[in-house]
Amino acid sequence: LHGRHDPLRQGERARPDAVRPQDPHARDQRQGAGRRIYVDRPRYRAAIEAEQPDLVIGDVFSLDLALPHVMRTHGMAAAPRSLVLRQHPHTPGWVLETSAGGAIDFTVASLSELPAIVSALQR
Repeated sequence: LHGRHDPLRQGERARPDAVRPQDPHARDQRQGAGRRIYVDRPRYRAAIEAEQPDLVIGDVFSLDLALPHVMRTHGMAAAPRSLVLRQHPHTPGWVLETSAGGAIDFTVASLSELPAIVSALQR
């Protein structure tokens, strides 16, 4: 999460514990590029609401980026402005070819590409 609302310091914070699914049987799901994606992730939603990030980066759309995308689509105040996919050799073709149905704003092959994205977003 990259945000501006951290009272202790500005900038990047990793919250890997917040990304893990809480309930594998959760029923809150959304369609994304023709696929069902479960977004019932209360701890992750709480982390996003607390941090109010400008940008969220993830390497698995369904785990890292689907919930922030739904929050953004529904106009939630804490939703990130931008979603970035960290591409890997195993990233599914449907995610890359469609930007997960238009949900992903940027795709990077390396984390070294992030500073340029963050700079562009701050303009």
